[in-house]
Amino acid sequence: MRRRRKSAVVVFSANVRDFDAVMTAIEAAGPVETLVCNHSVFFPQELDEKGIHEIKLTVDVNLMGTFHLIKAALPSMKQNGKDRGPASIAIMSSMAGQMGVYGYAAYSALKFGLRGLAEALQQEVVEDDIHVSLICLSPTDTPGLTGGQLYPRLPGQAALCIEALLGTHKLPRKKFAPKIVL
Repeated sequence: MRRRRKSAVVVFSANVRDFDAVMTAIEAAGPVETLVCNHSVFFPQELDEKGIHEIKLTVDVNLMGTFHLIKAALPSMKQNGKDRGPASIAIMSSMAGQMGVYGYAAYSALKFGLRGLAEALQQEVVEDDIHVSLICLSPTDTPGLTGGQLYPRLPGQAALCIEALLGTHKLPRKKFAPKIVL
């Protein structure tokens, strides 16, 4: 969240799964001009091996958390629009929201959902001079991706594919050529 006070950036923390906590943080922030929805969890594993608790947590954080943030901030963003000029909502997504990724069935589905949210929301708020951006990141070398959480849980071929996306491993083209069937 950003408030227009000499371009200061102010950060408020809240559990995005808890709408009341998000509302409290939004109210403490005051008028919001830029909202960045940048939160995510993932449990890379084949869907039939993934626990329903992990799937629900992924839904609650990645999709519902984004709805909570936007739903809490949007009324004041619309109300203050006449005085402030354009406002922005940035939704962080993933390339896994543009194409399915092995071991990421729940995560990919939710990131596809964020795309639909961004596209529909932009149509709803364009008249209020609010701009919605969907930012689709590729795999990023972070502790969440490479800190021992990913590679041990995925079969060898999938781990090699992720390493290739990160640039840490070169895949033999013939053996791992992608195949897409529509």
